[in-house]
Amino acid sequence: MTRRLLLLALLLFTGNAAAVTPVILVVGDSLSAGYGIALRSAWPALLQQRLDHQGYLYHVVNASISGDTTSSGRERLPAALERHHPEIVIIELGANDGLRGLPLTEMRANLSAMIAMVLHDGARVLLIGMYLPTNYGKAYADAFHRVYGDLARQYHVPLVPFLLQGVALEPRLMQSDGLHPRSDGEPRVFDNVWHVLEPMLHGRPTARAMKDFTDSRGFRSAVPLNADRICWWRSSSRKSDPEKMVSSPPCHTSVSAWFRPLVLHRPGQVDPKGTGSMQWPIGIAQQLPG
Repeated sequence: MTRRLLLLALLLFTGNAAAVTPVILVVGDSLSAGYGIALRSAWPALLQQRLDHQGYLYHVVNASISGDTTSSGRERLPAALERHHPEIVIIELGANDGLRGLPLTEMRANLSAMIAMVLHDGARVLLIGMYLPTNYGKAYADAFHRVYGDLARQYHVPLVPFLLQGVALEPRLMQSDGLHPRSDGEPRVFDNVWHVLEPMLHGRPTARAMKDFTDSRGFRSAVPLNADRICWWRSSSRKSDPEKMVSSPPCHTSVSAWFRPLVLHRPGQVDPKGTGSMQWPIGIAQQLPG
């Protein structure tokens, strides 16, 4: 009997410990799914390594699927949100829409719906942008890239202007198809994401600043050691209105089974002018936004 009780206690302990580990959900296509390379070399895996190394209490769930378009991503996002309850969702989709020449109005509508869905679910969004090779037509390629900047400004979400910055025009870092990075190029891809993602993590204490805590209901959770100096907000529902989130009382030191820091972000400035043209993978002179 005692052994059974100990086993039950262990299961409850580990289950509740996992429940409070915040999730970063990556919803992308082959550029995030590790096409043509080992999964451990793909940038989402490098992200988990960096988070662990620096002590950030996040778990990366890579829900990327090669070949995905914004339409298929939109269809499967609700189930992913329901399953993983992420705190941050990285949306990296659209490249396959562009390569197939799909209407940009549909791509914009799908990405817009995904962003709105994530915000409505109480999570934050990091949007990742892409460029198309100019052989798809300069007008189409320019309009394609503008979609990301327009949506970032509309929803006030952070934006990585170009996932393959510093990689796409380096043949030695690209696979033979000229579309996907080699393993050697993934660290640069990761750096492009980390540069924008890292500020989104600053509101949450690292493992070194946390201690175990059991609340009045017996749930094992965590509370920052310097809780009196850290402002949190918590929601009674994951379906909170994103507009009301920022107006909630800014500081809560009480612990609940679900909490997140109050961090406000604004998208980076994206200047579509002066971006020149790009021919992939041959490469010509190109000035990309930094």
